[in-house]
This record gives sequence, C-alpha cells and structure tokens, in this order.
Amino acid sequence: MKQQGRLMVTINALVLLCALLLAGCVDLPKPTDPAKMKYTVQYLVNGEVYREQRVEEGGAPNPVSTSLQGLTVLGWQNEAGQLVEPHTVPVTKDVTYKLSYYPALNRHVPYLFLNTRDQLRPDDILTEKELTQALEAVAAAGAKTYFPELPNGAGQVDGEFLRKILLNFYPDDVIRQALTTDEAITRSQFATVMNTLLGRSLTASLTLDNDAQIPVDMVDSRADLAALLEASVGHKETDGGITWAEVDVPTALEPGFLLKDGYLYYVTEDRYYLKDGKVGTLQFGENGRYTSGDLELDDLVAERIRIIQQKKPNATGEDLLYQVFVYCRDSFKYVSRGYLEAGATGWEISWAKEMLQKNAGNCYSYNATFWALARGIGYDAYCFSGYTAKDYQPHAWAQIDFDGKAYIFDPQLARRYLDNGKNHPMYKLPYETAVKWPYHWPED
Repeated sequence: MKQQGRLMVTINALVLLCALLLAGCVDLPKPTDPAKMKYTVQYLVNGEVYREQRVEEGGAPNPVSTSLQGLTVLGWQNEAGQLVEPHTVPVTKDVTYKLSYYPALNRHVPYLFLNTRDQLRPDDILTEKELTQALEAVAAAGAKTYFPELPNGAGQVDGEFLRKILLNFYPDDVIRQALTTDEAITRSQFATVMNTLLGRSLTASLTLDNDAQIPVDMVDSRADLAALLEASVGHKETDGGITWAEVDVPTALEPGFLLKDGYLYYVTEDRYYLKDGKVGTLQFGENGRYTSGDLELDDLVAERIRIIQQKKPNATGEDLLYQVFVYCRDSFKYVSRGYLEAGATGWEISWAKEMLQKNAGNCYSYNATFWALARGIGYDAYCFSGYTAKDYQPHAWAQIDFDGKAYIFDPQLARRYLDNGKNHPMYKLPYETAVKWPYHWPED
C-alpha cells in the first residue's frame, strides 16, 4: 500500500508540472550558443604571405607592423585597391590586404658614374643601362629585393620611358613635378630629376670621401655644376664643412701624367687635374685633357695609343715611348710626296692627321705622326723640317730633350734601314753620333 501511495504522488507531480509548462509559468534552460565563425585575414608583401590572423566574425585583426627594411610604405590596400587600416575594419569574411610600397631610394651616394677617361659626359643622352646602374646605386639596404625588372640595354632614355620606370619608385604626381619633358633625357637632366626626387640638397655642408674624384670634363662655369657633383662625387652631409660652390675635388691619383683610354691627363702635386694649363709645351684643356689644338687629331692619336697599349699593356715611360716609335716605324707605308721648305713650322698637325687617316706618307708624315703620339703620352716632342745627308736632301725628323740634351727620333729612316736589311734604330740618337746622316736646319 505504501508503494502504491508513493507512485500516485509521483504521477500527480508530473501532471502538475505538465500543467504549469502548458501555462508558460516555468522557463526551461536554453541550449548553449554555438561558437562564432572565424575568418582568415592575410597580409601580403610582394605577393607572399607576410602575416596571417584568424579573427572572429565582427571582430578586428590586430595591428601589423609595416616598418620593413628597404621599403617606403604607403599602407595596406583592401581588395578594392583602397588604402585602409585593417585593424579598424570589422571582419565578415576571409580577406586579403596587400602592402602598398615603393623600394626605398635614400642613400647619399654617387649614382652617375664616370667612364674610363674619368669623364661624366653630362650632355650625352642617358642610356637604359646607366639608368639601371643609377637606381641600383641609390637603393637603401634591402631595397633591391623589391625592385621591378629594370632595363639593361644600350637604348637611349626619353622622358616618357623614364617616367614609366620611376613610377615603380615614386607617385606619379611627385614624378611630374620633377620631370617635365617627354624628350630625350641628358645625363645632366637626369641628375637634376633624381636630386629632386631624392630630396638632396645642393647647398648643404659636406665632407668629401677620401677617394673623391672630380670628373675631368667638369667646367666651373656650368650652371648645373652643383647638381652634377651631387650626382657623381662621393660625399657626406655634415654640420660643418664646405659647399659645392666652393669645392674642387682632388683625385686619389699619383701626381704626374696619366693615360686613360688613350687620352693624356696631368695630375698636379696637390692631386688635382690640371685644367687650362701647360706642362712644358703640352696644353691641357679646361676638361683636363691634353690637346694638340685639333680635336680630330686628338681622337686619332688616342685610338693609336690604345692599340699600342693593348700590345704592350705594361709599358710606361721610355718603354712606352719606344713602343710608339716602333709602331710609327712599322705601321705605315712610305709614299713619295712633295717636300716642305726648310725651317717650315706649323705643319705637324695636318701631316699627322693625313698619315693616321691614310696609313701612308713620306718622312714628314712619319715624323709628324711620331711627334703627335709622343706628345700624346706626355713627351715634349718637336718636329723639324730641314736637310739630311752631306748633299742636304730635304728631310724631317723629331726631337725630344732629356736632361737638357737633344735627341733625334726618325722612324722613317729607321724603316728605310729595315727595308734594306739593316737595323739602325734611329731612336734617341744624339746629334753628334749622326755622322752618315747629319741633320741640318737653316740656322746651320
């Protein structure tokens, strides 16, 4: 009976609970909320994943540092190409942000380079290869990793092409303020454009690098001198020092004559290139290069000196002078021509030019050519139009003085001896030893 009574009580309780529930008087516990959806937020740098975060729906990602070596960072771009701050944008789906940047160009170093003659050639048109060399030179540490593919050909650069390349490094509106032409770009114009884009000062105080070397074709009167030096000469900005307007940059070269690519220069004792001055009778122009007074002859001479140096690359001083003599003796054909009046002067340039152009001539041609080449390597040579042999045959020869003593150089007569099976050098011959072929000029 007791068990039956307890059963009835339980049944009655259940009936009462059901009634209450139906009446809405009791709240049942709700099921637990499901976990919120998470999405992936990716940050790409140069096409590769730089950072990745998992963020709950409606939340925002943590800030991501954009201080990257070698980059000038503009910010993060969303999928629509807009610059945004990702940590302020609620996440509602998987999303990718791309870093907008430029490779950093901020090194205060030379970027316009000299050729093998130490010339800057400011008025030459910039080439594609020179443009690439310049951009690589001013790259900040780590920047080359982010460089685009750059041109490396010999083609000339115009304003349109330069703007296209520079768009990889600067915004278009910034470039257009510095670059205002679509025409061919000279190296000088490029220097002005790049100095502007790099924010380089032309009036700051400077300390020159120890090996700083001024281009030999720089002229103080150029209006763009400061811009060109800024682009080509190693230096550092300091709180004190000197300014470009006051500087003439010494070389790191030893004093004396210097042959570069067949052209002659002279480095003074204080290690500056001699400009617009003389060493003996050798004239050096305002670009620092020796000149005969005829630029066409200067180029012809440099071409032959390069050939001689290629055959004897280690020859210097009198060894090189002998190689010049041998070259003049062996490299030309003798042809009969008219004679000059004894004592004539000023004929050397025209006769040397013709010989170097035609590779043939007579005694005047041979010796004028030796005269030109000897002077082109730093020897104060002279030419004489006079007579030789006891019967006073018209003839020409060259002379160079050593320690105050005059010596004869006669490559044409040396050639004649060789053609006759003999070897009389006729090189550095004292006048008193020239017995068989005495040399005379009108004063004799």
